[in-house]
Amino acid sequence: MYVLLSKTLMKGKRYKEAITNLKNALELSTLYTYGATTSTANEAPPEAAEIHFLLGQCYTEQLQHTEALQAYNQALKVNPELAEAYYQRGLCRLKLDHSKGIQDLNRALALQPLLFEAYLSRAAYYSTKERYSKAILNCNEALRLRPKSVRALLCRGGLKFRISAYRHALTDLSAAIEL
Repeated sequence: MYVLLSKTLMKGKRYKEAITNLKNALELSTLYTYGATTSTANEAPPEAAEIHFLLGQCYTEQLQHTEALQAYNQALKVNPELAEAYYQRGLCRLKLDHSKGIQDLNRALALQPLLFEAYLSRAAYYSTKERYSKAILNCNEALRLRPKSVRALLCRGGLKFRISAYRHALTDLSAAIEL
């Protein structure tokens, strides 16, 4: 019930209340799984991964990236196959200027190759590092997944403009305008 209430509060942008409820849900799930006397169990219950992930999303929305990073780390300890948690942790790390952020995006794509947002995030990262050809390749992958993505076309068009491929940039930007 706490998790459902928290999701509703998150949709209403009431993140502080959602965090409180998620912490209650985490505490109750641990007590329910291990009993009230064994609060120092080594393994977290399986549903804890989702709760930690939701906590990370709340902290991210509040621009508390360090707390979000810790929450995503906890989610990945419980479920190391959670591609979305790797993606979100990668974004947090990049916002905190941690070099391992791109590795998390790569891991997210290894687990879930159809993660459109991860390709666009990698394109943005490579663009900031002036590695335009790698950025364009990531835009190409994003467009392979969503051929009518205006964001991917704008990004690729801007990148092609940066490398002075003006005709190709014009093609992408025109296609974005048409969409």
